[in-house]
Parts: sequence; C-alpha cells; structure tokens
Amino acid sequence: MSNGQQNPRMRRTRSENLPFIQHLPVDGRRLWLPSAFYDDQEGAFHTYIPHEGELLIMTPRLIEGTYVSKSLVDANQDCFMPLTDLVMGCYSFPEVIPILQQIEQDLVNALASLEKYFVLLQDANQRKDPSSRHLVSVEVEYAFANHRAFYDRLQAIINAVHLKWNKPRKKLPDSFREVAQRDAQYLRDMFSFPETMITFYRLQVETFMKLRDVRDNIFHHGHSVDLIFHLPDGFGVALDDKFVARLANLNLWSGGLLKNQNLGSILALLQFLVRDITHAMHALAENLPACSPPPPQRTYANGYRTYFRCPLVRHVAKLDTYRDTHWLDPQICLQR
Repeated sequence: MSNGQQNPRMRRTRSENLPFIQHLPVDGRRLWLPSAFYDDQEGAFHTYIPHEGELLIMTPRLIEGTYVSKSLVDANQDCFMPLTDLVMGCYSFPEVIPILQQIEQDLVNALASLEKYFVLLQDANQRKDPSSRHLVSVEVEYAFANHRAFYDRLQAIINAVHLKWNKPRKKLPDSFREVAQRDAQYLRDMFSFPETMITFYRLQVETFMKLRDVRDNIFHHGHSVDLIFHLPDGFGVALDDKFVARLANLNLWSGGLLKNQNLGSILALLQFLVRDITHAMHALAENLPACSPPPPQRTYANGYRTYFRCPLVRHVAKLDTYRDTHWLDPQICLQR
C-alpha cells in the first residue's frame, strides 16, 4: 500500500493468541517465534511479523528453518529436533538462542558435506577429472573441523543454561574437551553438574577424543589423507593410510564392505560424523533439564513440537543406508 497505509486484508493476531503458545515467559526468557507455524486445519505454513504491537500473519513457502506443528509435515525434508524443541520451549534466553542456531548450522554443514560427496562423485564420473580427489580431501578436513566446532557450541549452551540455576566453584571452560576429560568427582564438586550430565559427558567423551585427535593432526601436524581413490560408486582410501589408521578403533570399515580388499569408503566416515552430531544433540536434550530442576514452564502448548526443515535433511533418513552400504550410485542419492 502507498502512503504508509496498511493492507486491510492482511490478518493480524497477538502473541498470546497464537494456537501453539500456552505460556508467555516472564522470567528472563523471550518468546522466540519459529520460522513458521504449520496450521493443519488450513494445510499451510504461517509466519508472524511483529508490527506495532501485533503480529502480521503471512503464508510463505517454507524452504528452510524451524517450524512448530502437531506432526511432521514432509519426511523428505523435515526432521524432529529434540534439542531445538527443548531450548525453544524451556530455555529461550537471549544468550541461548544464538548458540542453538549455530548448532543447527553445524548440523546443516555436516549434511552439506554428505551432499558434496555425491555431487563430487557424480562430477568425477562424468568429467573423469582426477582433481576431484583433492576436492574430497579438503571436504574431509572441513568435516572434522565442523565436528570439533559443534562440540564447543554444545558446551556453550550447557554453560549458558547451567549457570542460570547453579553456582559452580570453578569457572566452566568454553572447551568441551576441558570438561569432558575431567573425572566424575571433579565434575560433581567443581562444576556442580548433576549425575545425568556427568553421564552425558562420560558417554560422549570416548568418540569425541578419537575424532578430536584426528582433527588436531590434520590442522596442527598436517596429517591429512595421503591418497583418495575414485571408483564409479564412491571415493575410497587405503586402510593402511596414516590418516585412516587413527580411525581404526571406530570400526567404520568391515571386511565385507571393502573394495579391492583394502579400500574403505569416505562415505562411511562422513556419515559417522553426522550420526555423532545428531546423537549428541539428542543426548543433550535428554539430560540438560537436570541442570534446572524442575525445567521452566514450557512456552509451547502440549501436542506441539519443533521441527527443522532443510533440503539436506533427506540424508538423515539415509544414514543407515550409508553406514551399511558405503558404495552407492550418486545419481540415485542426489534425487529429491
């Protein structure tokens, strides 16, 4: 509309009238609206734009972002995010939400590495360009760096929530490693962590340290993959490669899935990094509420959950296939 006039046809509402809201927080948390709300009665997404004390209701096509709904809308590009659901519903403090968004981006980055693996494989098959092996090597290095950064962001969100209700004797480190390597008694006495959070660290630390060791050798000592092999159904690395030797105890490559008896798939490694990220997010969602007994009153109404939409999410549903098969036709894996 011209002259600053409002469109009289645009629908409006207020925060307290949103169907998925049951409680407006007054304890320092903020009402963080998701990217969209899925109205199952209208079969459409709604986005709410603050305007002069009200919310303008728009009906967008949601391509990527979080949405609140009673159920999953599209299994091909959506997934339930327990950690996002917990934080948005119970821990929506101004300093917490930006960390959550960074964690979500780390997951997207890890999924993007899977997507690029198949894109590079398809390109290598078509152009027969040997340089694709170098591109894959760089992607592997990036995937390890992203995985390491993800864990420090997990620690940041733990610190932000834990310090709201607890006063540890020692300052909580910013590094996940510095906390996870401490013994249970130290975590209990110095950081005031409840038993469930101590268990969370104990369950995550072994795999984290193995992957961190590989990442540190890449970025601090230059120990990357020596040679990547290109086959029509995947990129592989020799199991006697120094880089791969550090991953042997993760049991990524079984004999039945090897090519030429000694080539392990890079796909097995990339899917493992994604799987570890999603597992850690789920585990933290289960254990974080123990830092604030009882958890704050949930903002979202019963029956509503938070989902995440991204075109790359389709890889989450295929992680078991990637783990169990390793060698795949890229054209099929890139289909949407």
